[in-house]
Amino acid sequence: MARKTEEPKLHYRDLIYVFIQEYSTISRFFSSDKKYEALILELGKHNQKSEDLPFQKDLLKVLNLPRTDLISLMNDLYSDFDMRLGDTNAYLMAKTEISLILSSFDKVWVVGVNQLEVIPRIGETMLLTFIRDAYGPGYFIVEDIIHEIQDGVHRIEVHLRSTLEIKEKSEVI
Repeated sequence: MARKTEEPKLHYRDLIYVFIQEYSTISRFFSSDKKYEALILELGKHNQKSEDLPFQKDLLKVLNLPRTDLISLMNDLYSDFDMRLGDTNAYLMAKTEISLILSSFDKVWVVGVNQLEVIPRIGETMLLTFIRDAYGPGYFIVEDIIHEIQDGVHRIEVHLRSTLEIKEKSEVI
């Protein structure tokens, strides 16, 4: 008979980091849930961009909970949050920001783009006419793509390198 395996319980630092980074979504999902109300209120006092995460001893004192109860509550919140992420519209995307990070020898350009019909794949070559018109050859190879989803904004960075630079480096080797 197969036994159901229990999810491993996370430690305070792992949990608090997720809660601060995902605060806006967690708050939207659970702020009216009596079980999590006080914890979410305390989490809201910390900014996700600041380096100071709430200390466990401070949460224990404010919430008036023993350590095992606090960790259990936090693991329950994490588990419930994990389940809710599968819901349609779990993350509300208000906007998408696309940036092209272009490298050509010693020059780097960061170019904001209003929209791209298709996000290129790593290894694909792109012709950027505005670079070609201003500086010469405008062929770039996609080296990396980074997606970040936070606070309703989907940020996409497309990192590109000049094909001339790549060709020159390969000839040197």
